[in-house]
Amino acid sequence: FDLIYLMLDKADEQTDRRLAKHIVSLHFKDYENMEHDVLDLSTLTDYVSYARKHIHPQLSDEAADELITGYVKIRGRGKFTGSSKKVITATPRQIESLLRLSEALARIRFSEWVEKHDVVEAFRLLEVAMQQSAMDIRTGTIDMDLITTGVSSSERMRRESLIQDTRNLIMEKMQIGGRSMRLLEILEELKNQSPGSEIHLND
Repeated sequence: FDLIYLMLDKADEQTDRRLAKHIVSLHFKDYENMEHDVLDLSTLTDYVSYARKHIHPQLSDEAADELITGYVKIRGRGKFTGSSKKVITATPRQIESLLRLSEALARIRFSEWVEKHDVVEAFRLLEVAMQQSAMDIRTGTIDMDLITTGVSSSERMRRESLIQDTRNLIMEKMQIGGRSMRLLEILEELKNQSPGSEIHLND
């Protein structure tokens, strides 16, 4: 589970038509005699088996430096502007993932060395995967909390702020023996206090 990709089945006429044509063609053509520009299964199996058994790439100094620099750079993205709170954009687990991916890329080439370009490609693969599965839509940053808890740090901060604002409003407006207040009134007051912010009744 080094890379997590969301598989979204979006309706798209062109893609759907191409997929449907391919599936239908499998039932009406001599599939065994069709030409393919891919490796046959036994060749691919032998290739992977040989690479696993005989190729054990070592990390070059340049690749090691690239791993360290790239990891530090990803971690540095986790600062909220105007806040002391930080977002976890990568964990040590990602370094291990990047190492495995880099080694796999070298192994594909039957190379005894993991080169800098292997690490660069491993970072690219990880970035794309994290943009799909760990991107906080509100801030546009990668937030590992989305994967581990299902809630982003920015959403957690928004909720905490909303709780505090709601508590303050209730304490200000309501007194013992005073009039009651409907939820919709509280909602309107909160919206007036923070114009432009999206607050809904279910919040």
